[in-house]
Amino acid sequence: SGLLIVQLAIGRQARMTNVLLLALAIMLLFNPQLLLNDVGFQLSFVATSALLFFHPVVEKWFAFIPNALGLRTVVSSSLVAICFTLPILIWNFGQVSLISPLANAVTLPFVPYLMAVALIALGVSILFLPLGQIVSLVGIALSYVVLRLVTVFGSLEFASVPIAYSRVIAIVVAVFLFTIIFYKRHSFFHATRHTS
Repeated sequence: SGLLIVQLAIGRQARMTNVLLLALAIMLLFNPQLLLNDVGFQLSFVATSALLFFHPVVEKWFAFIPNALGLRTVVSSSLVAICFTLPILIWNFGQVSLISPLANAVTLPFVPYLMAVALIALGVSILFLPLGQIVSLVGIALSYVVLRLVTVFGSLEFASVPIAYSRVIAIVVAVFLFTIIFYKRHSFFHATRHTS
């Protein structure tokens, strides 16, 4: 998410690719096991990569949705993240969340503000720690709201459904996604160059 905010600030897709690869290299340098053993890392990296490379194209598919309050961006980015992380989720957890599109649509608008507050609190803490701690209380409050929302959505009875033969289904979904990327690569690459 932090990388996506940086992308919006610098507006350079090619540079963001380098930043993403640099971040990956540094993290794996300190802990090579992340790539294979840490599901959270896998989900974060795949979701961030998908948003960086494929969101510009997918967002155009939702041109009929008004972008007031960033609604179109929230819907399209949520869909991209969900689709590309789906094989990992099915493979590791054997289930699919039915509520995640709605949960993402509700919680994603909080993320930029949460990260902005965290960055401000960090900067202020360097200059004057007590003031930074006070600023961080806003971030804690936002985090609590997001956590409560996630908890409420996750507690719904129909929140997720188990998937039979989950690893086979995960492979099928992954192949399907790679096939779409292969046949739509011109559109994706054109969007990447256009945002560079």
